[in-house]
Amino acid sequence: MRDIAFRITFLVATALNSMSPAQSAEILWPTKFFDPAAEKAGERRADLILPMPCGGAMAFQKIVVPVSPDEPISDIHLRLGSSEQETGYRENSVSSYLRGPFNDIETGNTHYFIGRYELSRDQFSAINSDCQPASNAGRVVKNGLGWFEAVDLSRKYTEWLFREARGRLPSEQGIPAFVRLPTETEWEYAARGGAVVSEEEFGSWRFPIGFDESIDHYGWSYLTSRQRPRPIGSRKSNPLGLFDVYGNAEELMLEPFRLSSLGRRHGQVGGLATRGGSFRSRPEQLYSAKRAEFPLYSVDGKVNALDTFGIRFVLSTHVNINLDRTDAIKANWREFFAAAESPDDGGDLIEEINKFIDTETEERRKKILIGFRNVLTQERHSLVENMERGIRSILENGAVLISVIQESGKMKNLLNAEVYKFGKKSADESLSEAERGRFSDLLAEAEKELVYQKSIQDDANKSYSDVLETAHENFAASQVFDVYDNLRFRLRQGGQERKLDFVEEFYCDYKAYVDQPNMSRYSLRDLAAENSRCR
Repeated sequence: MRDIAFRITFLVATALNSMSPAQSAEILWPTKFFDPAAEKAGERRADLILPMPCGGAMAFQKIVVPVSPDEPISDIHLRLGSSEQETGYRENSVSSYLRGPFNDIETGNTHYFIGRYELSRDQFSAINSDCQPASNAGRVVKNGLGWFEAVDLSRKYTEWLFREARGRLPSEQGIPAFVRLPTETEWEYAARGGAVVSEEEFGSWRFPIGFDESIDHYGWSYLTSRQRPRPIGSRKSNPLGLFDVYGNAEELMLEPFRLSSLGRRHGQVGGLATRGGSFRSRPEQLYSAKRAEFPLYSVDGKVNALDTFGIRFVLSTHVNINLDRTDAIKANWREFFAAAESPDDGGDLIEEINKFIDTETEERRKKILIGFRNVLTQERHSLVENMERGIRSILENGAVLISVIQESGKMKNLLNAEVYKFGKKSADESLSEAERGRFSDLLAEAEKELVYQKSIQDDANKSYSDVLETAHENFAASQVFDVYDNLRFRLRQGGQERKLDFVEEFYCDYKAYVDQPNMSRYSLRDLAAENSRCR
């Protein structure tokens, strides 16, 4: 028995030792070659590290998408693109929607994973089982990739992970993730800063950059790159910890290019879509909405693979991952559709159309009715989105007004103290006439500023009561709470604790106003002037 056990152990050890480096799932590369930022002071490590062939590794960041896991057909509405007229045909502001494929029940949101860095030369070689020692030269971004090669790299890497490291992949209900190129929405949402930046910052030209910094601190342009690809992670990261979203390689997207057409993507499908600009771009061409189109094939019929093209991978799953998920989607769709048909807000028309559809026997007329019903349903969903944006605007405006009222109140207190002090000094007979005159001038300035601050506070108080009345008269309390709860989550994710405090204070006042909508404006003024309520 001992001989048999020894021989089995020997055979297993021999098999393991004979495995090629390309087959091993052990990470052998030093961290600086796959997550260089982790070695910098003050930088956090990547959220997820996956092994690669040849002892390599790839770093990924978890991108939170604040959507309820309990509602599988829910997603968030985004405004992407820019408002620049010159580039409007390709980058005009458009509506888009996003949901993460992975559910996090504890935090009540969804998420996906995106590469922390662009694919490097060493990682490219590893996927192709060309095992070389990791090096500084190999840390340079891999450029010159065509779209078909990029997709094939994602296939090879997925197959290797499924075979050698399946248990290390993130999963949803036991279904492991696969590797693919990002969609434009996934890329731009992550590039802009996702849920960790404010809505104002998300809609800005670039993600927040330090006051004393320039784009050169965050991206490689032709002015700094010497017009050649640079090592990954050599510049500063965006708010989500992603590197090189501006410059270095311009990144190939999963879907083909389409023009922007007044709030939506145009119907004609085109060539390759790339995002983020490259080492050949001018500094002013490096921004979040930057996108370009290139032919899929060059003029000689070969696959187009410019030296500026690179890639960044995403980890995702398919939607109907099992029967339970499909059943949940169907049930959620029925709830969603039933809400759209609610007679309380015009859904009785859709209900009547459904009756005609059920009784119609002529197929052509039935299809027309179904199409009409679907158009009405979509319009109702758009109305819901607009309602949510309106409520969010009310909550944020109320929060801003509270901050103005409270800061103005502090200023008035300081000015009152100065008025008292300067008034007393200007009447002090022991002082010279010149000194009393100087204090009289200071008194006049303080009184003038006091009147100005009082007018600011009065205007803010009036606006505050108007905002509360608008919220109460136009929206149900349950609708306001749903948007408030989502906004709180986004602000907390973004670390905007001060703004969160003011939003919570406004919601507290809103609840008090709902309970007593006929309270006087003086009572409303007193509400807004208080601090730390209902917490």
